[in-house]
Amino acid sequence: MKKLIYQYYLMDDNTRPLSLWAQWGQWSVKKYAEKYGWDYEFSQTPWHTEGPDTFINPSDGVPPACRWFDISRVWEDPYFDQWDQVLFLDLDIVIHPRSPDISLINPRHVAGWIECVPPGANGGPSYDRPGKHADILANAMEYIGSPHPYPVFEATGVTRICNSGVLLWSKEARLIAREKFGTEYWKWWGMRETHDFPRWLCLDQIYVSAMMNKYGLDLVELNWKWNSCPTNWNKLPQPASYFYHFSNERKKMVDTWCKQTWGDDHDFVPYK
Repeated sequence: MKKLIYQYYLMDDNTRPLSLWAQWGQWSVKKYAEKYGWDYEFSQTPWHTEGPDTFINPSDGVPPACRWFDISRVWEDPYFDQWDQVLFLDLDIVIHPRSPDISLINPRHVAGWIECVPPGANGGPSYDRPGKHADILANAMEYIGSPHPYPVFEATGVTRICNSGVLLWSKEARLIAREKFGTEYWKWWGMRETHDFPRWLCLDQIYVSAMMNKYGLDLVELNWKWNSCPTNWNKLPQPASYFYHFSNERKKMVDTWCKQTWGDDHDFVPYK
């Protein structure tokens, strides 16, 4: 079985080196790929060269819609058809050396972690709570024509929003997505203006979740250890996990965390 790990990162100036957090993450992913026989590719070339003009950020000239929705290359680009599995990882993922080979999960379509508060954690996403978030999600799913798997929200319910930072795609899933998904991500992104929806709703992971729901892709729900946010346990010892996700402000933690994790037993050398 041929398998590929794919990552991308878009900046206004690709001649600048990656930030230290990104270098650590990429180093750990390459080690993982080598250990388990994955091919590895990294891109800084935009798949989408243009997006809705109204959303261009004048501060860097990169359309934010392209920045977020370049994940669609995973299923849109026939180049990836040569691989049976494609594992998409955000660049802020750091893989612990204890991690097993995720390819053994071998989903029919997609494997990903469902956003919720993990057992024993003191923090996590709030999509699984009743109230405002639930109502907005339901409205967005209805607008895009996606049946929501949990139409009744309860205190212990889960909305099945799949975090896009770790997604394992089979070839069959990618071909279905290429045929079915179309370019509805521009419509999804546009809901910021057309429906005054909040920015968090209009990003890639909720869009991908909506499309998987809409077109009936089979989703293997990964254990939280495959997409673990360290600050979810900031009042408790961090349980041993596999893929650690340092999103948003947590990127500042990466250098210290990696040095504590590997100690002197590594060959990581930052570049400038």
